[in-house]
Formats: sequence, structure tokens, C-alpha cells
Amino acid sequence: MTTVILNGKCVSATGQVAIQNMVVQNGKITGLGYIPDEDEASITQINLEKHLILPATSDFLRAPERHAATEAIAAAHQAGIRYPILIPNDQTTVFDTPADIQAYARCVPDTPVMASVSRGNGVTHLSELATLKAAGAAGFYIGRIHENEGLLAQALMWLNTVQLPIIVGPLTCFDRDATHLNEGIVSFEIGVKGELVVDEWRRVQTILTLMAHYCPKIPVHFLAISSPQALASIHRAKAQNPGITVGVSPVHMIATDAALVDYNPAFKFNPPLRSAHERDGLFEALKTGMVDHLPSLHAFSPLHKQPVPFIEAPMTTQTVSVYYALVGHVLLAAGLGMDQWASLVGAPSAWRHGHQTTIGLNRPATFLALPTVSPGITNQMIWDTFAWQGHAVQPVSIQKGMRV
Repeated sequence: MTTVILNGKCVSATGQVAIQNMVVQNGKITGLGYIPDEDEASITQINLEKHLILPATSDFLRAPERHAATEAIAAAHQAGIRYPILIPNDQTTVFDTPADIQAYARCVPDTPVMASVSRGNGVTHLSELATLKAAGAAGFYIGRIHENEGLLAQALMWLNTVQLPIIVGPLTCFDRDATHLNEGIVSFEIGVKGELVVDEWRRVQTILTLMAHYCPKIPVHFLAISSPQALASIHRAKAQNPGITVGVSPVHMIATDAALVDYNPAFKFNPPLRSAHERDGLFEALKTGMVDHLPSLHAFSPLHKQPVPFIEAPMTTQTVSVYYALVGHVLLAAGLGMDQWASLVGAPSAWRHGHQTTIGLNRPATFLALPTVSPGITNQMIWDTFAWQGHAVQPVSIQKGMRV
């Protein structure tokens, strides 16, 4: 079957934008700039009306419960996250036994799963982490264990022998009487205890010091950092370990904790939104190349339709469509251009597993068609959409196995 994509805006590696037609056959791009000479009845034509064609994305997603895994991964593909990497959901899915890893591998065999570093369930001794590798884990996720420096040091020592990539989750301390807010003027005004910016920086410093001692050459990715101070420390550590990468959510480069003045749970993030000073610092870091990945902070979780108190409300999981709008906005505002899309929304190198996220001849036809993002779009326009969980971007499926 032949599908022709008409009037799509393609961005070249040099940042040039051109309106082109694209021919897709058997799941691959086989032609650019022409319409094949075939019987019209055998060709499916889709007019994108000058929508922007961009590569499908890769992201670290909180795992759904196992019974919903197949459906959730299919939904992620449909939304344009073609290469999801599952990380533990701190509340429902742990991934700390070989049985956990093997069960998910059967449900979603082509989706990498990151095992938890913990002493829960089957891994009673951290030396047993090798059993998770044997079960098929693609790497290891450091979550709440970062709160215990002694256990973390032991874990890193054993991880050095396992030789798999490491992901460090958000560095929020769950044991405190806090609710994922930034400690500052806003938290004082609304009477909710938060966490200081310096807390994240200290945890980053501790982790970097331990890693330099116990596993100095292992690829490490910090999933989501919310302060420029911590980001600068990670950037300096790359001189000793080039395998270190770091992500900053585009939300944290646009919004501030001021959005929480009215106790709006739509702005409860992990890590928390910070002050305008930190937000501006993260944005400048993106412009200077200190950010390697723009994570979506998306999770497979049901929407809570019943209102709950602000303290009890779950962390926000923004829709993928809003995420695309935010990425487009921060790239254009930073002067980077949409040609930087593939490098910042594709997985860091240690997690690519051979996947290609570029668009070109004989490449898989996995891409997105987005309405052109105007440089004049305002933060308020984005947040009006976000607050209502709207769909500013509508991916279109052209046939099974291909995403646009």
C-alpha cells in the first residue's frame, strides 16, 4: 500500500524549512517531493496543510500496571512517543524482582524496562542486582534509595559490576512533611511546606561524588532537574564522565510556583515548579547547551475525576499533546529552532538501542504532524490549554504501524 503525505513542512538538519510531499510504502519513507505514478485508487493521500513534520519521540515513562501495559504502550505510540522506556512508578509498579522484569518483557517485548535499585521484594541484598540484568532489565533506576546515602553507595558499587546504564529519578525527599512544592514565598503564603532549591543541589552533589568513586564510567541520566545550580554541577561532572546526561522538563522553563497560589493541583509536579529566578536560569542553560533531554513527565495513570484536597492530589501528568506545544515554545523562544527537536526529545545516547529518530529516505515512517508553532505564542496561551487538559496538537494515524 502506498500513502502520500501532501504539503508537510519538513525541517532539514541545517534548520531550513520546505514544504514537501512524502511517499510511504510498507512502513518506510521511499520518496520525497513527488507523487508516484500509480493508479489513484491504490494511493492514500493525506493533506497535512502545512503542518510541521517532526521525528517521533523517545521518552522515559512511568510504567502502567501490568494488565494495562500493552494498551498503554500502543497509546504512547499513537501519541508519537515511538520509543518509550519504562521506569518504575513509585506508587504502583516497582520493578525490583526478576519476575517483574520478565512479566513486562512478555507484555511489551520491544519496550526497554528499567529495574529499581531497592531492597524491597526479591532483592534482599543489593548484590542480587545482577539477577535483574539476567532477567532482561535494560538499566537501573535510582528512586527513593537516594534518601539513604549508605544504601546508595552500596548500590553504586554493585551497579559498577553489572555495567548497565543508570537513571536517577527526581530528587525529592518523600520522608519530609512536604508536598512537592518549592520552599519559598508561595509555599509560605499558602501554608504548605516545600523543599529548598539547595536540597536538590546537595543530593546531586552527593550522587555525583559517590558515582565518581564507585562507578566512574557508567552512563548516568538525571531524569528531571529543577534548579540551575544542580544542573551546573551535573554539567561540570561531564568532564570526568562523558556518559552523564541530564533532562529538564519544558514545564520548568515556562511556569513558576506562582501557579500554585490558588492551590491548583494541575501544577503539582515532581520535581516541583521553582521561582522565576530558577526558571530563567534553566531556560538560559537550555540556550547554552547544558540540557540533553526534554522529558514529558508523562505517566500512564487514570484521571482523578473526584475532587481531592490539594495535599492529597496526585502529581500532575501532563498530556503528550501539551508537551509537544511546550517543547515547540521553548525551542523557538531559546532561538534553537525546530531542527533541534530530534536531539532534545530523542533518548540520550545510552538508551537509544539503535533506534533512529530522524526523517529521511528508507527510514521508518514514524513521525508527527504538528500545527506550526508561532514564535508569538504566549505563556498564557499555553497555560490556558494546559489547565483544561486540552489537545493543542493532534497526531494523525495514517495506517497501522505508522504514526504522524
